[in-house]
This record gives sequence, C-alpha cells and structure tokens, in this order.
Amino acid sequence: MKTIDYDRLASSSPLNKDAALARDGRGEHYDADAYRGDNAQCWDAPPAMVAVPPAVAGLVGVKVGRLTVLGLRPTKPTGKRPASWVVRCVCGTYTTRTARAIKNPANVNDMCARCDRTRILRWRAANPAWLAARKEVG
Repeated sequence: MKTIDYDRLASSSPLNKDAALARDGRGEHYDADAYRGDNAQCWDAPPAMVAVPPAVAGLVGVKVGRLTVLGLRPTKPTGKRPASWVVRCVCGTYTTRTARAIKNPANVNDMCARCDRTRILRWRAANPAWLAARKEVG
C-alpha cells in the first residue's frame, strides 16, 4: 500500500492564483522596496542621528500608530523643509516623520511605506469584488 505524504503534497501546490504565478515564473516579482510611497525613505538599519536638544527631547520614545520616535535626523530645517525625526516601525523598518506628523492626533494608524503597501495588498486580496468592479470601469 502506498502512503501519501500530505506535508509534501501541501507544500508543492500554491496557495492561490498569485502564488502560482510567482512560483511558475509567469507572474511579476513583488519587491516591497519598489512600492514605496512618494519620496518615502525607508531603511533596514537605523540612519545617522544627532543629539536631541533638551527643548524637543519630549518626542523621543513617543509611539504613533506602528511607529516609535528614536531621534533627530541630521538635516538642516528650512522654511519649506522642517526637521525630520527618525522613527522605527514595528516591522523593523526605519523611516522619517516631521514633528507635526508625530503630534497629529489623526495619525493613529501611521506606519512605514512597506507596511502600508502590505495593508493595501491584503485589503485587495480580501475584497476581490472591488478589483472586479475596478476592471469593469477601466
């Protein structure tokens, strides 16, 4: 009698259509770094930081959504470009935010560009009717 190795069988078949396309090489390779937002800066390692002046030290350690403020980025603030703060997302990605964005009470779901892209992809996968309706319109 022949036995069936269910673990090998389950691992050999793709989970869904997208996984099948990626596995067979017919689909598009997904790279999270390619889908960063407009001018979004993301790093895997913490970027350089400068000493935080005592007047604004209260922002260090503040949690905003999925982000935690770590320190001040060494850039010269100008009228058009305010000082940037280095923040770390729960996924381990480092990015920057302004003090205004950190203090904004509406940013309760703030996250890095990688997590935001993943959130969008998960939502689209969970709502196939939205994608079908969009294809009909366009």
